Amino acid sequence: MANHGVKLDNLKRVLSHPQTLAQCENTLAGLGLVREAVDDTTGTAKHVALHELQDAGAVASSAAAEIYGLNVLARDIQDDNDNVTRFLVLAREPILPGTDKPFKVTQVVQVINGGGFIN
Repeated sequence: MANHGVKLDNLKRVLSHPQTLAQCENTLAGLGLVREAVDDTTGTAKHVALHELQDAGAVASSAAAEIYGLNVLARDIQDDNDNVTRFLVLAREPILPGTDKPFKVTQVVQVINGGGFIN
């Protein structure tokens, strides 16, 4: 994504979170763009918009593009279509998910090796 009037050919660099850049490495390298890692994806969209950058774009969500008035120049640029990023939420008190949409759970269990355990 980039500011209005900026085309993909105008970009020299792209900003995003390191994990996001890694997930789009082949695509971005194929475009010849310098990759700059920053702390968060939405923050890159804000930075590009606020500084009215003409030679830099951001890799972030379409929601970030809408919030900061940026044009989406390319969609689905991830190298692996089956790519999934999950975030872990730790809390002192339980956080109950809503029932309005499906969710996935990842559970990690550590057991002591001993009699009665399946190896």
